[in-house]
Amino acid sequence: MANNRIFYACQAAAITHLQYDGTTWPTTGTVFQCEGLQSIGINTNFNLEQIFELGQLEIYENVEGIPEVEVTMEKVLDGKRLLYNCCSTAGEKVTSTTQDRADVSIAIYADSGNADGSKTELSQVEATGMYVSNISYTFPIDGNATESITFVGNAKRWTSVDDHVLNPSGTRTGVGAPHTGGVQRREDFDLSGSSIPSTVTNAGKLQSVTVSSDFSREDILELGSKTPYYRAAAFPIEVSCEFEVVATDGDKVAVSEATDNISDETIIIKSTTVSAAATTLNLGTKNKLTSISYGGGDAGGGNATITFSYINYNDLLVTGPNNSPVLS
Repeated sequence: MANNRIFYACQAAAITHLQYDGTTWPTTGTVFQCEGLQSIGINTNFNLEQIFELGQLEIYENVEGIPEVEVTMEKVLDGKRLLYNCCSTAGEKVTSTTQDRADVSIAIYADSGNADGSKTELSQVEATGMYVSNISYTFPIDGNATESITFVGNAKRWTSVDDHVLNPSGTRTGVGAPHTGGVQRREDFDLSGSSIPSTVTNAGKLQSVTVSSDFSREDILELGSKTPYYRAAAFPIEVSCEFEVVATDGDKVAVSEATDNISDETIIIKSTTVSAAATTLNLGTKNKLTSISYGGGDAGGGNATITFSYINYNDLLVTGPNNSPVLS
């Protein structure tokens, strides 16, 4: 029977890590079920190039170029495996992750509710040979700490074969069962275990932290093949970190036009004091302040806030829990 709709309870996703060995990418890899997933989206673009000719107004040919497939995913930080750790090798920095690829699979089940052990998927879409394009981590004052990831590639396929994503609840995987605790919020943030520049902590009370990195993928082509043989990251890879505080006494950063004003800073962010559930973002020791933005505190009654933006290049190590189900 066809569905009348698709909603959160009848979807599940998995990521297959395809680790580059220095020569080739494997066709099979370790499959991880995605837990704590909040949203997933797929965008498909068909790149067309219009060719006209002298003496004719109508189009001569509408040439189809390389299709682009983009998958975006977001999950809560909840003590389960990070999406980034599903498609990267433990202990490697983002500079090494640029070499790896992944297959992202989304299964659709009957819209009557949670799939159970006796039901199989109605259909499954697999975005194959994908590269990580962007990662972002947000620790807000309101709501849940989240991880967002974007994959880019050039192929996807629809299938009814139940091979990469298992049922999202019931006896087969347990995914989708109510979580007993561990979704991380502002009270869980490990402030003392993190390394945050004193410029930030001295300026006020921390409201949010955002860490992100964009790999800016670029197709590398070759004659005789339509498909890119590689989607290279644009080095250097920029890693940014923003801290927002409620201002208590100004930013206290003096600026001189005649001398240097800033120095390298160490930044390490930890999502929780529970070590086994913690997401740790190590941005290394060469982070520099790029901007300070002061605002708010107007006559409408709001608080003044200060946003400090830091940047480094090629230095981000993401570590987190590795306890999500392994499907193969």
